[in-house]
Amino acid sequence: LIEPKIHNHVKIVKDVFGLETEKINDGKRVPARRFASITIYKILKEFGLEKEKNKIKLSHTATEFSNNIISKILQGLFDTDGYTSDAKNGSAHIGISTISMDLAKTVQLCLLKFGIHSKLRKRKKAGTTAVGKHISVTSRHDQYSIEIRGKENFEKFENEIGFRLERKKNSLRKIISSIQTSRSNIDSIP
Repeated sequence: LIEPKIHNHVKIVKDVFGLETEKINDGKRVPARRFASITIYKILKEFGLEKEKNKIKLSHTATEFSNNIISKILQGLFDTDGYTSDAKNGSAHIGISTISMDLAKTVQLCLLKFGIHSKLRKRKKAGTTAVGKHISVTSRHDQYSIEIRGKENFEKFENEIGFRLERKKNSLRKIISSIQTSRSNIDSIP
């Protein structure tokens, strides 16, 4: 499941930038691919990319793009770090988690451009260890989650941003169809 995505990343980097990627899999961190280019780094930095993950954000430049472009940026973020949660685990919601409070805040503001209301939550994760199939990762930072709730917000998200990944698309459709009426009062303006 992950290999085709990595292969797609490698192909895009090669086709668009003419660069080879380096495979990172030292057993201590999550396996990844990377490439080196000062020019591309400067371009990405202009849009909010920082060397330190907890400093990443959507820059003012990025948030001033048209809604069509912002929706694709948000779609990419939600495809990679986002999730859906059905009512079995509390109330149904769409979420995204990050260790960057600035990224969480700018994502929340960008969602408002589409009329999507969300809630920002801080979760104390620093010092906790997540155990996966092949590695364990101990977090050095707390986590910030953006949670979208309510049928109206779900429908706006699906229509304006959406997921590219079929499993996430299907999960969102299932959640929407299971809700009879919109009852969310989270972040509503009276």
